[in-house]
Amino acid sequence: MESIEIPVLIVGGGGCGLCLSILCADHGVAALAVERNQTTTDHPRAHILNQRTMEIFRQHGLADEVYRQGTPAAMMERISFRTSLGGDGPLDRRLIGDIDGYGGGALRACYEADSACRATNLPLMQREPLLRGVAEARAPGSVRFHHELLRLPGIELKIHKIGRWDVEGVVARRYREGRALLAGDAAHRHPPVSAPGLNTAFGDAHNLVWKRALVLSGKASDAIPKPPESSRHAASRRVVAFP
Repeated sequence: MESIEIPVLIVGGGGCGLCLSILCADHGVAALAVERNQTTTDHPRAHILNQRTMEIFRQHGLADEVYRQGTPAAMMERISFRTSLGGDGPLDRRLIGDIDGYGGGALRACYEADSACRATNLPLMQREPLLRGVAEARAPGSVRFHHELLRLPGIELKIHKIGRWDVEGVVARRYREGRALLAGDAAHRHPPVSAPGLNTAFGDAHNLVWKRALVLSGKASDAIPKPPESSRHAASRRVVAFP
């Protein structure tokens, strides 16, 4: 049996875990990420990346490739609400309304003032392989891996997998227990309004890694991050409370 001693063990190789792995590599922190699934997800969920996430990605050299693979800005400027995407019933495919979104239209000046980075759209099934590739390149050997759809007219669809997801708004009482630190879905789960889930997880990773890098290098006390009044805990509570 192989025995490995490592200062940081990342349990979970989803978006948050892969981001943690990349950031650890960039900070010179030895880490091992383990994921129970054989490969990255094949689900398209968690697709919106907000401005703060893209700032983090830019800092770590990820933004250009994410933008290249993501949805062009011009195609994200309006959000459309409809009764359905398919079906031939009297209430199917009806437009409920449109609003400006993600820095488009009347929101442009506000978004541009908030950040030099624009939001983008890249589904998890495309983003996880990208992050995995970067994580494995920056720290070789550090990452280890073993629903009903509507029929759209003129398009033959094949259901590959059905995933169950319950809408929740929960935050862990504390983000640390001894040597174990929580981030991402292990720490908080959110309703999908404004795409807070994985974006908040990337914020967790960014905040956590630089602090642990200081601790492991002997430049800071092991008391950081201090639970439960950490900035990430407060941020998650605000997101969950968002109407």
